[in-house]
Amino acid sequence: MGRKQVLSVAPWAPGANPRSAGQRYHFQHLSRLAQTFDVTLLSSDTPDNRNRIAGETPWKTKLVRPLRTPVGVRAEIAALRLQGRGEPIPDLAEYASTLIMPPDIVELHWSTTMCLAPVARQLFPRAFVAAFQHDRYSATLTWSKLRRLRFRPRLRDVLAGRIIAQQERLLVRSCDLVVAFKQADLDFVDKRASTLVVDPWLEEPAERKPSSDTMDVVFVGAFNRAENVEGALWMINQVMPLVVVEHPTARLVLAGADPGPDLYKYQGPGVYLTGFVNDLGPYYQAAHCCVSPIFSGGGLRFKVPQALSYGIPTVVTSESLTGLDGLPRASLAGVEDEARGFASAICEVLRDPITAAMAAAEAQQWVRARFSFDRTIEAVLGAYRTGRVATL
Repeated sequence: MGRKQVLSVAPWAPGANPRSAGQRYHFQHLSRLAQTFDVTLLSSDTPDNRNRIAGETPWKTKLVRPLRTPVGVRAEIAALRLQGRGEPIPDLAEYASTLIMPPDIVELHWSTTMCLAPVARQLFPRAFVAAFQHDRYSATLTWSKLRRLRFRPRLRDVLAGRIIAQQERLLVRSCDLVVAFKQADLDFVDKRASTLVVDPWLEEPAERKPSSDTMDVVFVGAFNRAENVEGALWMINQVMPLVVVEHPTARLVLAGADPGPDLYKYQGPGVYLTGFVNDLGPYYQAAHCCVSPIFSGGGLRFKVPQALSYGIPTVVTSESLTGLDGLPRASLAGVEDEARGFASAICEVLRDPITAAMAAAEAQQWVRARFSFDRTIEAVLGAYRTGRVATL
């Protein structure tokens, strides 16, 4: 009997140099699957995806035209929100029409592709269908404190979030397995589908070498995401002006792909934007402090455990800690939701880096013990082999 066929569906094709933490996870996930199964990645035929698949991979890649509108989302407002997020959903039915043998397993990556779950079930009735919620889309529309004065966007997001949440509960009924990076993103799943919490892929940390020229406060993220842009603007306009009063050489480093003109206009001595880089390691190594100024959105913030794995003193908002149950609060440099408290926590790190590093070492040990990509990917492989989910 030949190897099982896995069809992995995603808006983006993760190349050898992924542009976000989620794409890095997907790349490693596919690499591990390809050791056991015959894997085909199905993604949308876009210029970005065509550029990303230039290198060799242990899986096959097929690009098809993107759907014009998401399947299964009733409200026009929700469709606009999905399209505005820049996630082109591949036309699964078009690809299915070209197949001689159907796949044994269909996995849907990112929450917006979950709208294809009923389509996958209809096209491949015998397939094992798994949905990977890198973040729960309805949760990304929760109201952020940073937008509290803008009533119309608030109302639009609340309405769209409620509609999409209803759709999510219906869509998972077509799935055999729903996967997420934190338990809270699985609480809406009824008993018809199994659930599994998996750990992110974390880069192996190198030795820290904080910059001697500037005191780098590093915020890592994909800056095409609204919650990261909001956090960056909050840091630029409200937090860093308070920090530089005490530490004039402090510099905010926005490390990640796709910042827009609303961020690039602040590029200067006190704000540095890296844009897309192949390796974030040097920026983590040079950091005096890492920050996660996130107030809304779903999913696990990979940036937090990755920074802690380096032993970097890290200041976060309370929202950034969702999914990190058990992390000793005292090991963090600060958990603050107001600009003045956030700035004060950063200043304390810059003022006394030795004490901050000692506390961060405890968080580093916690991350090493808590997160294991290898352990949780084995649970996924086991589910694909047997059709059952083992308890971790």
